[in-house]
Amino acid sequence: MSARVKVLLAVLGLVVVVAIAPFAYGAVTKHLKLGLEAGEDPYAGVTIVHRQLPPSTVPDEWAHRLEKQAGTDLGLTVRQDWRPGRGDGPWLRATAFQRRLAQAVNLPAPRDYRVMGVVTNAEDPAAVAAHGALFVLWFQTPVDADTWIRSHPKVFTDPGLEKARTTWWAGFDVVSYAPPASGTDLTDKVDHWVRSITACPNGEQGCSIPAHIATAGAKP
Repeated sequence: MSARVKVLLAVLGLVVVVAIAPFAYGAVTKHLKLGLEAGEDPYAGVTIVHRQLPPSTVPDEWAHRLEKQAGTDLGLTVRQDWRPGRGDGPWLRATAFQRRLAQAVNLPAPRDYRVMGVVTNAEDPAAVAAHGALFVLWFQTPVDADTWIRSHPKVFTDPGLEKARTTWWAGFDVVSYAPPASGTDLTDKVDHWVRSITACPNGEQGCSIPAHIATAGAKP
């Protein structure tokens, strides 16, 4: 190939690049703009109670506290890997339970998140119909919880529950609740409970919720 032909091909290539550049730029910037718009508020729809508190702990006592505050048995199951013998068994090895639960909620992939446990009644249709669906994810660190929230996960597989849900972030925990189609809406009870365990994780007796926790985030 002669030098003249090479120069001619180089010029033609440059012309093609100049011609398509505006279209390529438009397509890329449109994509980026859509991404920015979708992520302008990574915490949309989430009530941030506290970014660090409560500390990681065994959640079976918290489950009992919620049922006490709600005045009824909510059919909650507690699975955790922190202390053997507490709650209703382990989390990671509970593959049968996880399969049942995955029909009702979106579970974080084990390869991406270290989940220490859950508090939920979402796998029990009768409990959900009577009291609404509660799903608490207990992560190893608040960073895991933050990353999960910012991924904008769909929580409940049922469209009606997903549309009606409220989500709270409190340190290591991400709490989601959706009221029943007919029955008592416990959103306010769950909201108070999240703030209660954030301010007083070790016990309810004598608990006084500070103003900065009582009013944190947009209340449901």
